[in-house]
Amino acid sequence: MPTAELSNTAMGNAAEQLMTIVQKAAILRDDHPGHLKLAVEIGDLLSPVFKTHGMSAMTIPPILLLAAMEMQEHLDAAQQSFASVPVWAKIRTDDPRIQQHPLKEKARSITIARPQPQPTAAAKASAGDGGTPPLAKEKPRPKPMPKTKAAHDSKGKDTGER
Repeated sequence: MPTAELSNTAMGNAAEQLMTIVQKAAILRDDHPGHLKLAVEIGDLLSPVFKTHGMSAMTIPPILLLAAMEMQEHLDAAQQSFASVPVWAKIRTDDPRIQQHPLKEKARSITIARPQPQPTAAAKASAGDGGTPPLAKEKPRPKPMPKTKAAHDSKGKDTGER
């Protein structure tokens, strides 16, 4: 059996792949034949990840459980093929239906750590308190134009100088 850490990582990776598939499905027209192909793709993603990692994972992203529930609702009676197209909008991270899933205790959102750009030493120093980013600097103002000799004398007559 895989370690919990390995299984948690596998579940997180599957959740990312799932979200990519759901995003593809959301842009298709309602009658597009690609919907069923994407549903099969989700089934091909979820089946092995749950079989291999479902019991050893300590946390499972809720979106995986909701996707599994949605896919199952659209299978035929023999659970061999899709009888209808899944409702893609039901596959989201904040659906209360998660409470109906047998693995709901493991349903916790996990985040995959991605490297974040490190601030430069100058940026850290300008932050002041060390924890909050510095405020955006004001744009520099253009320098005032140098004054030129007046083209008029004090009485408003044109002097011809410029």
